[in-house]
Amino acid sequence: MKLIYKITFAMAAVASLSSCENLEQDPYDKILTKNAFKTPDDAQYWRDGFYNTLRDNYTYLEKRTDIQSDLLNATINFENREGFFQAWSILSDHGSIASVWQSRYKLLADINLSIEKFPTIATTTAAEQAQINQYLGEAYALRAYTYLQLVQRFSPQYTDANKDTPDLGLPLVTTFDIKALPARATLAQTFDLIYSDIAQAKTLLTSKVGVQGATTFTIDAVRALEARAALTKGDHPRAYQAATAVIATGKYPLVSTAAALDAIWRTDAKGESIVQLFTSANEATPNFGLYQYLRRATGKYTPDFIPSQWVVDLYQGNDIRKNVYLKTFPTAFKTGNFTTALVNKYPIGSYGSANSYVHAAKIFRVAELYLIAAEAAYKTGQETQAQDYLNRLRRARITGVTDITATGATLFEEIKTERIRELAFEGFRLDDLKRWGDPVRRHDPQGGTNYIIIEPASQFYLLNKPADDPMFVWPIPLNDTDINKNIKQNPGY
Repeated sequence: MKLIYKITFAMAAVASLSSCENLEQDPYDKILTKNAFKTPDDAQYWRDGFYNTLRDNYTYLEKRTDIQSDLLNATINFENREGFFQAWSILSDHGSIASVWQSRYKLLADINLSIEKFPTIATTTAAEQAQINQYLGEAYALRAYTYLQLVQRFSPQYTDANKDTPDLGLPLVTTFDIKALPARATLAQTFDLIYSDIAQAKTLLTSKVGVQGATTFTIDAVRALEARAALTKGDHPRAYQAATAVIATGKYPLVSTAAALDAIWRTDAKGESIVQLFTSANEATPNFGLYQYLRRATGKYTPDFIPSQWVVDLYQGNDIRKNVYLKTFPTAFKTGNFTTALVNKYPIGSYGSANSYVHAAKIFRVAELYLIAAEAAYKTGQETQAQDYLNRLRRARITGVTDITATGATLFEEIKTERIRELAFEGFRLDDLKRWGDPVRRHDPQGGTNYIIIEPASQFYLLNKPADDPMFVWPIPLNDTDINKNIKQNPGY
């Protein structure tokens, strides 16, 4: 863990002063922070830095989990970009794994320092104190959000049987200490910290009301985070309560026209958005261009990955998502020109040609909460409520749809299928399969084998991984296990 802390906002200041050593210089492990937390404006600077880091690293986890899942096939154009994930050949020394782990622990280092220092900032008015409390609440929310992302990817699924097993959770770091070499906690301890941070955030952000398209955490965003965390843990009563509480505010109505849904994705319209990060041509989220890659000279698209035919077939003609989330384009591959359905959730947007596929990172959308409510209700034996939340989402998305009346296992399959339709290509699929204990089985590729990678078939279009395959969980980066011998590696790596 030592290297994780080597680059923070505070340490950047130290590096710039390295040629000015004097007898009054702080020790390297104390960091020059005594002048970094003096005013509420300083706190805002650090808080804005959290969101900058979050935005700068968005998509790297989200696209890789979907590429690893059953949703997409690598085309013959892909030249092994993100190939480790598509082929399930992940190793602990891959930089793509390290970038996800280390960027989030870097963010945690800055958050931990801020949680320690924000309360020490002197204020002169009630408004200034409220501002500090708000930033502190956001720091707790972001720490919970970051640890949730890490436990979803680097730990096995939480169960009553394994929750207290040592070394299955995360190294939990809550204070700024560059010399700390913590071991992995249990899963129970990891989720206890996430829940504790959510509780702190709810207290501190009570008065920060939610609005559509908020660019920072609000009280509604914290409840949405709570719902997601509880569903991940299998705490279904809590997931249901948190999800329905946000829905019940009525602030985030589901859109029901293709134009309104398209605007959410094409131009980052605020409808349905609980939190989406500020984005501009100069402050841009890494993009999802690999799903399209328009060649302007020819007017043809050359994607690295395309959705499987079975995914395309999930959307019927009366589903407003059909031509918003997916769209048919002229495509060019080494084997010829075709017409292919491509991922269209991240179309050429409105931030200029240099960032053509850049879009605001949509951290929480209300549609996810309808699906959480439906799944959590089903899991707690409330099938009528599960049908209700599922059908409310379907009515908004599918013109003239017939309500789902199924019960039992059939109802659960309907919930799963609707979750694919709504959340496809947003980074949920692999974690959903892991949570459900389902395998990853690729099948029915679009276009047959005309323009996808087919060899070796078992690693690409015919990949079939059982639910207990070790690579459902990513490895702790080799660099970190080498430096911190207290961290136990995940099985299979």
